[in-house]
Amino acid sequence: MVRNFFKIAAALSIYALCAASSAYAQDEERNLSLDQDRAYHSGQARPGSLAIAALLDRADATYGVGETLRMAVKSNEDAYITVFNVGASGKVTQLFPNGYQSDNHIRAGHVVEIPSASSDSRIKVTGPVGVELIKIIATSRPVNVVPESHFQSGGGLFRTLTDGAEGLDKDLEVVSANQPDDLKVAIIHQLIKTVPARPNAVAGATLVVPTYGVLTTTAPAASANSQRFPLL
Repeated sequence: MVRNFFKIAAALSIYALCAASSAYAQDEERNLSLDQDRAYHSGQARPGSLAIAALLDRADATYGVGETLRMAVKSNEDAYITVFNVGASGKVTQLFPNGYQSDNHIRAGHVVEIPSASSDSRIKVTGPVGVELIKIIATSRPVNVVPESHFQSGGGLFRTLTDGAEGLDKDLEVVSANQPDDLKVAIIHQLIKTVPARPNAVAGATLVVPTYGVLTTTAPAASANSQRFPLL
């Protein structure tokens, strides 16, 4: 079953994999809507060894309307992952965990596709074209990023936040202020660009770290003893 969903664009901040595409991404960051920009700056990463990456089936992170998009996440350490899509209108949809993948714990080095290939569901790109925001949050221990009461009622594979980008910003502010000091937090963003059509586009057979759309977000200064490890 193919699910008609949204065009996707996002900003991705990661400790080790930013350099190659940051120049392109900074241009696209200016195209984020006010709601997307608010969601992009919400939450705060913490310095440390935890690092995550977004993977796509297009290195340029660009998709035509009607095409399907494959996405996955990977962590260098065991972690708990939450993934959001933020549309230009401020609509926020939680992509992971979801109705098929309820457990958001991922093992170090494992690639987790969203949605799972075995779910027989796909993300299909629809208009309007432009840029959307994918926000990925990883923590070293389970964290309830968005309370259950803050989701709209109803079923489906993905759930929508009642108060959109504003609600996500407030939820992350509360979460950030009420966690132990030793909790590791990594936040990345990946921009995905949608265009009217790509007549000669061929879906990628493998998932790769995009060379386009990486945005850098700086965590607070790390202590002298902290270390950062390569992810891939």
